[in-house]
Amino acid sequence: MRTETKLSKIISIFIILLSYLNVQGQKSIGEIKIEEKQKNVSNLSGALNDSISFHIIINKVKKEYKSEIYFYNKSEQTKLIKLYKGPEKPIYVTFHVNDNNLTLIKESQNLSIIQDVNYLTEVTSSKPIYLKPENIFSHKNRTFLIDEIKDRTRKIIQIKSVEDIKITSYKAKNFFQLNLLNAISTDKTEFVNDLQFVEKGSIKTYKAFYSNGNLVFVIDNKKVGEINLVYFNESGDIRNQKIAIEESKKIKKMNSFIKDNFLFTFYMNKELAYLLIHDVKTEKLVSEFKYDINSFGLYNKVIINGKVSNNSFNTKKFFKSFFPQAIGSTYNAELYLGVNKSTNGDYIVQIGHVDKNTYHNRSGNNYWWNYPAFGFNYNLSNGNTSVGFNPGAMSMVIFEALSDNKRKGNYFELNLDSNFNHVGDTINPEYTSLLKSEEYIKRINITMKLKKHFFIPLKYSVRMINFNNKKESYEIFDYPIIK
Repeated sequence: MRTETKLSKIISIFIILLSYLNVQGQKSIGEIKIEEKQKNVSNLSGALNDSISFHIIINKVKKEYKSEIYFYNKSEQTKLIKLYKGPEKPIYVTFHVNDNNLTLIKESQNLSIIQDVNYLTEVTSSKPIYLKPENIFSHKNRTFLIDEIKDRTRKIIQIKSVEDIKITSYKAKNFFQLNLLNAISTDKTEFVNDLQFVEKGSIKTYKAFYSNGNLVFVIDNKKVGEINLVYFNESGDIRNQKIAIEESKKIKKMNSFIKDNFLFTFYMNKELAYLLIHDVKTEKLVSEFKYDINSFGLYNKVIINGKVSNNSFNTKKFFKSFFPQAIGSTYNAELYLGVNKSTNGDYIVQIGHVDKNTYHNRSGNNYWWNYPAFGFNYNLSNGNTSVGFNPGAMSMVIFEALSDNKRKGNYFELNLDSNFNHVGDTINPEYTSLLKSEEYIKRINITMKLKKHFFIPLKYSVRMINFNNKKESYEIFDYPIIK
């Protein structure tokens, strides 16, 4: 009995100590109280700049909704601006920032409302666009709304602000263009926002980039060994460019990525792989790196099942991991390629594989979709799937365990200078890596219950907003960045 009592005391002390360690560095910077007659609906949050966060609080009073936006710096609330009041629930779907101007996009029945909020002047302005988008591409300082297709034509609306909206119609001239126009609104297409940290890369059939004033769709065709670049320019033209890969052996895996004016392509067969870099303007091959199953090739970092394995890895096993292995495995390896730049103009190329069945790329499409709270607020999450008992259930447990291990990360990185020469030095990316909110959740869950929460990554800290049920208020905290 004494031993049990002593053990329980030790456990209690450990929990208290752990709680202290988990909240160390936590700083409370504000509270947003919900008035007694109001019912809170939701919040949406984001970063205005490196140090200021914004928080849209949506409340309901009887049959009327209202939304207000609060701004916080590292120590206190700085601004409160009224956004909306009316009978219709405001549904904000995305945002972007240009300097001190925050642009919000709101859905309202069969139209979209563009609303600018100027942080300095506190002036708001809005403009309706009569469409309900089938897809949204969010870049750092602009948003693209994808209209429905009619008579082989699709409108794409490019928004920088209320005063800077461009509506362009694109009409398919052939079957290839019509296929692409149809695919833009489906899950076969993904927009890659390369003005934030690219965590991995897209594995979709159609990858969209914003490059030199054009929307560019990249389509890898491994059957004939070429990459199609399809340019949607602001005049309404659709232009196709093909870059051929001179490879006689059949290509098994292939993925491409556009960064600046360069096309990065990695392709593999069962024994050889190549990283090619083409100048898109001239179509000239500017650099080439070869990898083989026995000796591999140049790299700066190798990650296997989430662990750094630079000095000791089986090259043959690592190479083969890019292809399907165990029969019945729930892990379906799909090649990806992602490129980040440093502030000095160097390149960090990451090449790896992910599970095609479960992978979600956080580097594209709607910015808010990166945050679970957005899905909870608007029921946009994919939901859970469940399966009934089957005779193979026990063997599936084994395959799932193997698959989960692989999902921890399998890739290699190659660091290149601005002339695409390999460099051995560590390169720091221009943009900070995407927030791993699960690390914060593990620590914070010990001391508070998370509800309607958002994590907002800033340059020197991470801000969090969380709803306190007992106090009927939102609390805002600042946390140190977890390395």
